[in-house]
Amino acid sequence: MSPPPPRWFTALSKLFGEHKNANVMQLATIAEAVPQVRSCIVRALISPDGNGHFPTILATTDIRTPANDTVQINWWIEDSMDQFRLTGKASLVPEPGNRVFHSGGTLAFESLSTRDFNGEAKRVRVFDSLSGHRRASLCRPTPGSLMKGGYEEAKDWPETIPTTSHCKPK
Repeated sequence: MSPPPPRWFTALSKLFGEHKNANVMQLATIAEAVPQVRSCIVRALISPDGNGHFPTILATTDIRTPANDTVQINWWIEDSMDQFRLTGKASLVPEPGNRVFHSGGTLAFESLSTRDFNGEAKRVRVFDSLSGHRRASLCRPTPGSLMKGGYEEAKDWPETIPTTSHCKPK
């Protein structure tokens, strides 16, 4: 029999279900000895069947943002006045064939992969659920990079892009 999920995950899952607008957390990593903090939208809380002791927080962020796999999360839920500060390992779910970023590497992610969890299908569903503006932000220069042309450069950036279902060849 598998151990139950940790108490923090049970409590967080309950609050996440009750407060749908409390879906923004801060994710911190270290890249080249410099702290990197970003706000991320939480998309789901997953506890693999049979492996409740490997809870997973599914969030979206720009994969190009400098980071490593050790992360710390600070999640404040204002309505309930609860704060969660968690340290753990991150896994990326890039598109297939990505030669720069690779998925996996954590026990929780590997557990999901062996339990009929289709990371690619979930990645596409999450991407398609983003607003066209948010999808376009993933096609712009890498976050934190120098804007050589200043704000004028931004006028050439895509403002919106369609979902993957609208991009597939007929």
